[in-house]
Amino acid sequence: MRRLVTTALSCTAIVLSALPASTQDKKAIIGMSVPALQNPFWRSFADFGTDAAKALGAETVVVDANQSDAKQLADIEGLVAQGVGCLIITPNTSAIAKALLNKAEAAQIPVVFAERYPGFGPQDYDGKSYAGFVGVDNKLAGYNIAKSLYDGGVREVVAIGGAPGGAVADERSAGLHQFLDEHKDMKLLQELRNGELRQDGYTDAQNFLSAMPGPGFQGLWTYNDDTALGAIKAFNDAKVIDEIKVASMDLIPEAVEAIKAGEALYSTGGQWAESGEAAVMCYDALNGKTNNPPVNQLSIPGVTKDNVDAYAKQFIDATPTYDWKSLSQVHNPSAKTTDFVIAVK
Repeated sequence: MRRLVTTALSCTAIVLSALPASTQDKKAIIGMSVPALQNPFWRSFADFGTDAAKALGAETVVVDANQSDAKQLADIEGLVAQGVGCLIITPNTSAIAKALLNKAEAAQIPVVFAERYPGFGPQDYDGKSYAGFVGVDNKLAGYNIAKSLYDGGVREVVAIGGAPGGAVADERSAGLHQFLDEHKDMKLLQELRNGELRQDGYTDAQNFLSAMPGPGFQGLWTYNDDTALGAIKAFNDAKVIDEIKVASMDLIPEAVEAIKAGEALYSTGGQWAESGEAAVMCYDALNGKTNNPPVNQLSIPGVTKDNVDAYAKQFIDATPTYDWKSLSQVHNPSAKTTDFVIAVK
């Protein structure tokens, strides 16, 4: 996976206007819209999906919403105007999901939502463009992050979450609060929900330390690895890293290294690889196939010091390999979306 976490520029596979007219085949080009290429998770997501599309004979164009609903809507309009054959969309927020889908519907372009549930399933949509969703149970992930801290002895916790309104942020926070409701001896001292980037985590962690010196808390629940890594830097700067257990989600390489180093307790994830399945679902949809089933909610591994080496060997030191054609109905009529799994072997 190391080669996947690259600069944002590497994620833009092609520019349609630069292609000869003969190669601008609607059925060979997949548009991919992600929330924030500043986050290493989304760079890995985009690169892995691009590789899967290439294995199927398709090209991708990746656009960065930069955490802006307005920009994402404009990006989708641009991709539609350029004539892409299918769209993989991770909505910046749930509020914009239907508007994004409507843009594709008007152009009769199939859409696969990935990672962030748009707030409604294909069965709830009257049009034809909603081809499917692939993602994880983010509420369960948020619950398991909290559980890892509890199992590690944490009873006083602070939390950093994504901005309200995003499906992933809201669902992971709901999982945290469900765990707290079930374990009254674990106290949430403060929860900040203001972003998903490393600087957000650094600033929030500094604020926690200022408000609760000592430190006055034992653990940090974090929405994702990038904010966790920012917090870990703040804890290192304050020389309290050995006193605070940190748990998060995504399993990006630096977070895996933090687990190895004992600076992080736990992370769950690897779901950046779901972009490969999203590419398969898009490819099948633009070739007239119906994804079966249209919703694939993935299970993902949890990683601690006990299995971090096995995870790193499979997902970090090497790129996980899939036979994408065997997962596609175009090449394998019996293929199902649920044939795709993410697991530590």
